[in-house]
Amino acid sequence: MQGVPSAPTPAGGGRPRIRAVLGDFDLDRVDALVRPVRPGPLAVGATAVRPGRPPVIEVGSPAFSTREDREYLLSRVYRAALEAADSLGAARLAMPMVLAWKPWPLDSAIRVALGALESTPTQVREVIVLTATPAGLEAWAERLASR
Repeated sequence: MQGVPSAPTPAGGGRPRIRAVLGDFDLDRVDALVRPVRPGPLAVGATAVRPGRPPVIEVGSPAFSTREDREYLLSRVYRAALEAADSLGAARLAMPMVLAWKPWPLDSAIRVALGALESTPTQVREVIVLTATPAGLEAWAERLASR
């Protein structure tokens, strides 16, 4: 597993430390895992917690559209995931590199994700972004390094 430097956590907390990793990650080391699901079973931004080790937070996620700006919907998904994690008392949260159930432009998705994760008050101390490709890891690394 490879990792990249994370965005710093300010003194006093409120914002999670964010880091991206490539490949498999030991999910026993997190308190919850986030999984996007298509609209239908869950409305966009709605969550459901599935018990397990770790528990899985399913969150209704939008699809990308070239006809309309849906970034605000994607932002809602990240905020809902943090809220659900807070309700579980999760300190460490793992999620895929994009919380959309269909492809989303990576640069846009990372910008939205970081904006929502860094601006939403939460008790989550660390968010681990799971990337499946070196390109995804590099994109996250570049964005985190520019923070």
